Amino acid sequence: MQIIDYIKVFNKTPLLGLLGEFKTSEENNCEVFEVLKVNLKMKEVLNEVDVLGKDIVDIFGIKNREKIKLIYKQIKKEKEYSIEEYIPRLNKFYKLEILHICEKIYVVWLKPFFEFDKCISNALAKLNCLTWIKDKRGRYISTNINKKEFYNLNEENIIGKTDSEIFPKEVADAFVKGDLKLLTKEVDYISMLSFVNGKHYDVSSYPIYDDNEIVATIGFARDITGEDDCKIESETQKKMIELIGDNIPDHIFFKDSEGVFRYCNDAFAKSNGVSKDEIIGKNDFNLDSVRKFCALKYVKEDEKVYKSKEGIIVEAQETGDDGRKIYRETIKVPFVDSNGFVGGILGISRDISHRKEAEMEFERLRMEFFANLSHEFRTPLNLIFSSVQLLNMKLSKCDICNSCKFSNKEYGKYIDIINRNGFRLLKLVNNLIDITKLDGGTLEYNPVNYDIVKFIENIVDLSSDFANENGIEMIFDTSIEEKIIAFNLEQMERIILNLISNSIKFNKPDGKIEVSIDCNDEFVEIQVKDNGIGIPEDEFSEVFEKFNQVNNRMTKVSEGSGIGLSLVKSLVELHNGSISIESELNKYTKFIIKIPNVTTSNEYSEKEEYLLSKYAENIQIEFSDIYSNLNV
Repeated sequence: MQIIDYIKVFNKTPLLGLLGEFKTSEENNCEVFEVLKVNLKMKEVLNEVDVLGKDIVDIFGIKNREKIKLIYKQIKKEKEYSIEEYIPRLNKFYKLEILHICEKIYVVWLKPFFEFDKCISNALAKLNCLTWIKDKRGRYISTNINKKEFYNLNEENIIGKTDSEIFPKEVADAFVKGDLKLLTKEVDYISMLSFVNGKHYDVSSYPIYDDNEIVATIGFARDITGEDDCKIESETQKKMIELIGDNIPDHIFFKDSEGVFRYCNDAFAKSNGVSKDEIIGKNDFNLDSVRKFCALKYVKEDEKVYKSKEGIIVEAQETGDDGRKIYRETIKVPFVDSNGFVGGILGISRDISHRKEAEMEFERLRMEFFANLSHEFRTPLNLIFSSVQLLNMKLSKCDICNSCKFSNKEYGKYIDIINRNGFRLLKLVNNLIDITKLDGGTLEYNPVNYDIVKFIENIVDLSSDFANENGIEMIFDTSIEEKIIAFNLEQMERIILNLISNSIKFNKPDGKIEVSIDCNDEFVEIQVKDNGIGIPEDEFSEVFEKFNQVNNRMTKVSEGSGIGLSLVKSLVELHNGSISIESELNKYTKFIIKIPNVTTSNEYSEKEEYLLSKYAENIQIEFSDIYSNLNV
């Protein structure tokens, strides 16, 4: 068909159409599509004078020029091209079909790809609720959203866009999820309650069909914030809830998503020295009470609830008018709708002073009991050790006892059993005393400057003989020859001996224990690794709990109280350090200690020299619960 004949057909075609050519704009040196002619149908909607000689992008009000450049490139490449696009100037979606006619001349046809009845559109626009229609690709075709309080949106910045281009991610994801259920016919409709900008909306969405095929979705959102329910039953229920709330001694309040109080009971209002009417509609910062001084703390607590969407329990201490300390426990739980949006927080606060005082008294009695019990154990232990020393001294003076046929060797075996189990009981007593002092915050921490490398190497050397007796090889390795840092010698000895003791207990026959030291500007790192039975990863957190032993370590050749590693962790933290675990079942376990690389003004003294002289005895005590079934 010649160009003349094509133009005749072009003019009479009942579709919106225009002819144009690609040119380079002298104004901004970019490629434009200049309109040369429009058909009669196009003249019905656009003024020909405003169109001819203009760039099609400017005519239609399309703003995304980068997208247009790509479209132009594709058109030139394929000669025939179609795209669905929202045309702001015409306020509609069209399917644009671009055809190459001759040389540089192209024709553009605009075909409505989704027609929605104008009468219905006008009716929807006048409804006393928010309405919208979206195509199958989730793009808004029609809406009456023109209220600034709804995410500051209006019709102009909604049409042609998708939810992800309009709303925050969390909101958009919920809308997209609902539309997908409608489009896949998983559900017939969506109905939910949503919280937006401090308002409550009753939201419903439905599919739109054309010849049994879903072509779009339609949605309605009704603002139900503060909606008056004239039904007597609802009013009665409301009064009943207020009556119950005002007669509960606990403080009860509800905040919306903006942190504004929407409800509180009399007890909460009285605690703030104001009436309920003076609280409702305000936030923590503008309450004329002592509460405003803690506002930032309350807001941070609320943010934690909003972020996690889980309740929290916080404790606080106040001073009453009579000077008495008041302990208060507050529970904050989120109000979450079906989309996972948090619309507010319910808070319940109660006076737990009696419970707290009872707990503190119980803790005091517990500590006192353990302290007394531990000290009472030490008296008979001292007598036992004194008697053992006396027996050893007597036996050393003769070879054979005249009154029986046992040799000194036989007596010595049973004396060793008494001695070892005495040490074992002494170890338990020492642990109980120290753990009680730690719980009460009375254990003294007196660090001195000392060579940590030399200190640990001496402990390993003295422990090697005991480990070798149990068929275990001990290896000491260090990346530094000397390192002076501040630590408590007695407590550090307890830490290292306990870890080595554990490594011996839970090792394998012909096993190996590696003790190593490394250092950087911040920490001195001490590692104790064995190739024993290991610890399950899901039980790492239980290892350091008091009176607890992980399950796979119950099949061991020795007994324990479950205090040792809890004490180790507490002593490490007393040094402002940390301890962690790496382990793999039936392969290895590694304890990693990090002690701050710092020094103190306290220097090493004769007292510390005395502590070092007791290495051998302390090793006997620490290793006393490692024994064979025959030698108990």
